[in-house]
Amino acid sequence: MIRGDDLAKDMSRYLIDQIERHPRVTVLTRSEVREVREVHGDGELRSVVVENNKTGERQEIPARALFVFIGAVPNTAWLRGTIQLDEKGFVPTGPAAMYTNGDG
Repeated sequence: MIRGDDLAKDMSRYLIDQIERHPRVTVLTRSEVREVREVHGDGELRSVVVENNKTGERQEIPARALFVFIGAVPNTAWLRGTIQLDEKGFVPTGPAAMYTNGDG
């Protein structure tokens, strides 16, 4: 779930690619978990109630896992010119590290 319309606003391209390629990951835009008590389960997660922040519609989604990403602002300016950084200042990893963007 992301509160906005687009993953690219606050995430590195590498992470977006991993999310978009994974067959068991669904991204819901303009959606939020509104209340902690609406995360249901008996010792383990079974479902999550989410609300679309544009329409107000709520839905219960079966889930066994929930990854919370609260955003990131890379503190990598000091690395510029030393190692490769992407356009947002993240250090590429995995296959993304094999390509250069001219920064390092």
